[in-house]
Amino acid sequence: MTGLLLVLVLSLAAVVPGAAQDDVPPWEGGITRSLSQPPRARWHSGGSFGGVLADGKLRPLGYGLLGVERSLTNPVTGVLSASLEGYAGFRGDLADGGARVLLNSTTFRISGGIDFNVRDMAFRPLLGLTMPVRRAGIFGAGTLLRLEWSPGPSQALSASVMVPIGQPLAGRTRQRESSVGAQPQTPRLRRIALPDDAPGLEATLTHLVVGVRRLQSLLVPYIDAPTADPYDALEPTVAALLDPPALPGIVPGPGLNIEGVIRAYHAHLERAFSIAASGTPVELGEPTAAGRRLADTARETLLDHVIIPFDRLLGRWKSPDLLDAFGRQALGNFARALVFAAVLPKEREPAVLYVFQQTVEAIVSVQREALREWGDSRVLWIPLQLALQPKDHVTQAQIDALIERAVGQPFSDGNRVWYVINEQFQEEVSRSIRVAEDYHVLWIHDFRGRNSEGEPDRLSLRYVVDAYLGALTERVRRYDTVGRLPVFMILLDQHYYEVNRGRLWLDFLENPLGDLPRLPGGFEDFEARLRAAQDTLRDAIADSRLLASEAREYGDRWFRNQVKIHVSITNPADPSFWSRDIVPMIGIPDNVMRDHRKIVFYDITEDDPYRGMAIYTGMGIGEHYSGPTWEDRSIMAQGPAVLTLKDAARQLFLAHGLQPEEMPYPLRSRPLAGDYGEQVAAEIARQEAAGRSDQRAMELHNQTGFGEKRVNVAKALLYTLMPPGSVVKVPDSLWGSSIFASMLAGSALRGARVLFIAPSLDSAPSSGWPAMGLAHDLFSRLIVLQQALGPELEAAGGLLKTGIYNPGVGVQDFAARFDAAYRNGRRTPFLRRLLPLDPAVDSLLVRIGSTATPATSGGDLVTPPDSVVPKLHLKANFFASREGWDRLVASPTIEGLLRAYYLQLVRYGLEGGPDARAVADALAGAGWQLVAETRAGLVGDARERMVYYLLVGSANQDYRSMFMDGEASVLLSGWSGIVGLIDFGLLINLSTWVDDLALLDALLPPPSGFRRAIARTIRPAL
Repeated sequence: MTGLLLVLVLSLAAVVPGAAQDDVPPWEGGITRSLSQPPRARWHSGGSFGGVLADGKLRPLGYGLLGVERSLTNPVTGVLSASLEGYAGFRGDLADGGARVLLNSTTFRISGGIDFNVRDMAFRPLLGLTMPVRRAGIFGAGTLLRLEWSPGPSQALSASVMVPIGQPLAGRTRQRESSVGAQPQTPRLRRIALPDDAPGLEATLTHLVVGVRRLQSLLVPYIDAPTADPYDALEPTVAALLDPPALPGIVPGPGLNIEGVIRAYHAHLERAFSIAASGTPVELGEPTAAGRRLADTARETLLDHVIIPFDRLLGRWKSPDLLDAFGRQALGNFARALVFAAVLPKEREPAVLYVFQQTVEAIVSVQREALREWGDSRVLWIPLQLALQPKDHVTQAQIDALIERAVGQPFSDGNRVWYVINEQFQEEVSRSIRVAEDYHVLWIHDFRGRNSEGEPDRLSLRYVVDAYLGALTERVRRYDTVGRLPVFMILLDQHYYEVNRGRLWLDFLENPLGDLPRLPGGFEDFEARLRAAQDTLRDAIADSRLLASEAREYGDRWFRNQVKIHVSITNPADPSFWSRDIVPMIGIPDNVMRDHRKIVFYDITEDDPYRGMAIYTGMGIGEHYSGPTWEDRSIMAQGPAVLTLKDAARQLFLAHGLQPEEMPYPLRSRPLAGDYGEQVAAEIARQEAAGRSDQRAMELHNQTGFGEKRVNVAKALLYTLMPPGSVVKVPDSLWGSSIFASMLAGSALRGARVLFIAPSLDSAPSSGWPAMGLAHDLFSRLIVLQQALGPELEAAGGLLKTGIYNPGVGVQDFAARFDAAYRNGRRTPFLRRLLPLDPAVDSLLVRIGSTATPATSGGDLVTPPDSVVPKLHLKANFFASREGWDRLVASPTIEGLLRAYYLQLVRYGLEGGPDARAVADALAGAGWQLVAETRAGLVGDARERMVYYLLVGSANQDYRSMFMDGEASVLLSGWSGIVGLIDFGLLINLSTWVDDLALLDALLPPPSGFRRAIARTIRPAL
């Protein structure tokens, strides 16, 4: 027994990380740590305890074991692996031992195989059930419990504890808690009785509850009933929307009059506080001064302590008592505010607190109803209109401030932003690697080893040879002068790394002076390029006196750590993390959660806000993302907004087990330079001197797994708070989020003009039936909703339109795309109204279209059989308020922006990839000129209501991006977002706008009933 315990202790010790490196920079002998690549074989040890029944007698058994496992399929999906184990110990009172060969499935948690026992000299079958028991392992550190049963004449039943060996990240890479619950110290609710001396208060509060419930149904309408037929699914929702409950005080308004309901709700809130504060009757719409002040305090308290804290958790599991806890804390804060404000006598405080408590309880009650409808706490959303009046979110500054409060981080001023289209991204990433001086981070979901044909990926080879080895060679040549080599880092999620065979190139990048990759026959030219690049690097190393001297001083380990690309494969397969919060009852591994972020950044520093750069994108590295079929967008940015990327990278490394002192030196946190703020102020002044306004931006992340989801929150605020008359365009390749669609539908009912765009089956990058079935299911409901509520939408000035992207024109065929878009836009009535182009703009579009060749020209968006089929992959949202849209798109000055956009495309195509900043600057300049002219034509506060946002990044409009995957986006506020105006206008005009289910079925075929049911069941994991 002592020996077995010793085995367990030593096994657990094997997973404890070693001592950290000294805090020394690489150029002084420091070692850069990385997570490296996962081993092909995974070792484990442990012990087994149990009993064996033979000859009617039960004898104890105990073994120490040592095993090795290798995956036969993708280790992240964990469908199948093989393992070999040896064991030794006792059975009964005699020594015993043997070996096992097992097939294992992490997905199903089962094992089966053959056990050979040395003492019996016999083979016997073995079945096992493996489980972590609790998140991170039964004893932590990734330890697993396996229950084993060996049938036969001598039946054995045992339990084995398996401890990973040489896997320091096991049990450490995911969150321990899978949901957000109330804190134990949250105070218990003190019930407040209805005051006797508040005439009319009970009736007013009844109306207040009606208002809360009505606003929830209008602003976040329930569209996710499981019924297959969209008409049947939406019938109760439509009926409820068209049959409003009695709510006194509503001033008649257009459509469903949502703005009127909001005002009536706030009038009842003010009346309730007026009655409570005075103890006398108060007429609706005639609040007392004290009642109005108390209502304002209540709104602020609700916003800061109930609504925003709850909505900040969009996409995360929440315990049933969490909102109650927020309400109790809010009541305490409101009581404190009453005392500090001293706005009423002490004897009136209980009545006022009663009003606040009842308001909170109304919100809690409505959210419980919403949970029963939606069936998922992750999608619950409290409309901010319960604490905001229409006047509170009509300007850029107001909406900016609300986003900042909700996501918990500020917008920053003084940034530089460039809009990058399609293949320009690939060249800019290569350029960024070559110009990096201190460090470079490629934080990507896809670095393809093999293409879709299973052959070595040609574009990835170009990165290996021309970008990475080329940059490394050039920096080695300059080492004797500069004295530093950049630290090149690649961060890649293991799921995508395995699927796309990333090891082919990454093995070589980790050891560029070692063996060349083993390539199949027919790729001798690849091998020749690799060998030539390697030889050139070796020559540069041989010529460096300083590098040779330091290698002698610091050793070979330091030298090889310097001359390499540091690869970190994140979110490694870990069977010790399971959650029933993904699939109830059964549960599935957290391995299904992936880091989908797609970011490039280099040389960003606390010393200089304009050193280095960041690129946010939806693309990866590989042939898959290039050519005439890939429709995507990126944002390049400099300035204080992107400094938080270093924080995000540190957070990732810390979550994977690195200690702060082990952090790659360039990523470590440092104080801002003393003149950092002055440099930003100088940039703002420079932009103003050039005739432009400041560029505001904020970068946002959804953490992988159960962590914070700031991208979700920013999207939801914009979907629900953009003022009536706004134009909102949301194209996406994976439209599957019913809650986002619901928010946008509510915005359309308020009077916003909302355009959904999804790809046809042919134009979908991921065209599997589950994802496409969900898109069809959602779009069919949106079509039914626009049919059923057409008069109400029209009366409110709103639009709810569903477009299918299916142009049949390659993304590089610029003239033909403009020609097809122009023709489609002219024959689509709502597009003509939405885009009332000036004759000068119309004339320019005609001239561009006339240059298209007959083979590619034409306005028919039904794809001919032999045409190029572009894939809609961009993950971007565009927002403009009425004041920022109507006059602007009708202005003749928009011709300059259109011309700059077209020239950006053409110049890049003809010149073979100039600096994207040079071609994008003209676009930004034309955008500012257009905005400035439009603003000059507005009077009064209309200029402040000129609102723009552009969101670009990796997050899809599906539940996987909302709930599970790591995502990153950059949000541009103000005129910077105008760079997307023409581009998004082109996209909507290249889409077929569908208002009947038959046309939707033709472009996006519906799934069978069985497939639809399966897709809805597993949609969070798609």
